[in-house]
Amino acid sequence: MTTHDARPSVVAGMCALIAGVVGVAVAVLGSAESAAIAVLGFGLLVWAVRRGGTVPLDLGAMILFLALVHATVRSPGVVVAFVGSLAVVLAWDFGHTARDVGRQLGRESRTKRLEIVRIGTSTLVGLVTVTLASLAFLSVGTVGSVGAVIALVLSVLFVTIALGTGVTAVRSHDDVFRDV
Repeated sequence: MTTHDARPSVVAGMCALIAGVVGVAVAVLGSAESAAIAVLGFGLLVWAVRRGGTVPLDLGAMILFLALVHATVRSPGVVVAFVGSLAVVLAWDFGHTARDVGRQLGRESRTKRLEIVRIGTSTLVGLVTVTLASLAFLSVGTVGSVGAVIALVLSVLFVTIALGTGVTAVRSHDDVFRDV
């Protein structure tokens, strides 16, 4: 009998990394400092997707988000920042999906359809939310960088709420760094 491989699933994990790359690309548009911060967050995201663990995943997504806030302050492309924030939230969501599927069903389980449906619905909800946020932002007119940062933070909040991942998703009895 083989042992249960509880590492994160491959499909959702790869989608988390692709979304993370989009977040890094948006941060690179802001400044070199934003890019450096984003690469650090992406590194943690890669580690979490390969080995598991909630803390590296959450920390990596938070650092990527901070890189986007930094990039938003440095550049005027707020709609691009909305896309980057969606990418970071999706990377975080897909990473948790990969982690949960791996722990509950095993990495080798046939869950491709389940993961694709989850990824598709999360992406659709996020795109609708970001589209509405972008339209609302563009309809207001010119806003300074403080307004841009506030709009970015609110968009991430609304996307996260729309995906249904609130405070109840935080696990209190989780390992800190799995298989360190």
